[in-house]
Amino acid sequence: MKIVRIVIDDEERSRFAETDVEMERKDFAPPAAPLQVSEFHPASRWGILRLPVGWDGSWHPTPVRQLIVCLSGQFEMTVDGGQSRRFGPGEAVVLEDTRGRGHVTKVVGSHEVECLSVQL
Repeated sequence: MKIVRIVIDDEERSRFAETDVEMERKDFAPPAAPLQVSEFHPASRWGILRLPVGWDGSWHPTPVRQLIVCLSGQFEMTVDGGQSRRFGPGEAVVLEDTRGRGHVTKVVGSHEVECLSVQL
């Protein structure tokens, strides 16, 4: 599987990148059947974010490295150079652009957005 990331280059411009996540069949929760598991990464805290209809975050860097998982609604993120991607329920993005101009986040559609934020 692939995970979308927002990273910064040497000139502190944000851009999208994709990283392959390797999965391995493991006995993760015996006696349940084996399942596909990735490597686990450290995380410090988690919380829920709720963005109202019409919310526009303008340009900002992420306050901390974080994994954002969309739970409901749809949002769009734009990076330097104007490339945009939309994320809906079940989709995730890792934000690593803690410096520079950052990115723009805005709610699209007629529903508020709820996201899980896991600080890394």
